[in-house]
Amino acid sequence: LLPMIEEFNLADNVKLHGVLPYEKAIFIQSKIDLMLTTSEKVLDGFQEHYSLPSKIFDYVKLGKPIIAFITPGIQMEFIKKSGVGIVCNPDDIEEATTVLSDLLQHGKTFSPDMTYLKKYHRKNTTSQLAEVIKLTTPD
Repeated sequence: LLPMIEEFNLADNVKLHGVLPYEKAIFIQSKIDLMLTTSEKVLDGFQEHYSLPSKIFDYVKLGKPIIAFITPGIQMEFIKKSGVGIVCNPDDIEEATTVLSDLLQHGKTFSPDMTYLKKYHRKNTTSQLAEVIKLTTPD
């Protein structure tokens, strides 16, 4: 991150906290207005992003809107279907600039889809895992 911060002259806009205990990180995040998520870019061929980072669930729990610079895949699907954020194409700088400028100038109301989000509650995911284990465990 340090070379990127220097390259784009962002030292006055960025504060790096380093590695923190989870509780401290959540406390700092609770003071932030918008959260950021990114995904890796696959350079050789097309491959969809296949995992949901745990930070997404922290952001949702905190009730923080997400700005996502992400590639197609489960993370994009989750953010769009759940209504918890805005998705930007990380390769389209013009679009991202327009989306961010509009967000900063006019704001946006986010309306999370609680029915969709409940599918990801640990009780539901644990139940789904238990079903998979039952189906794959010999009698």
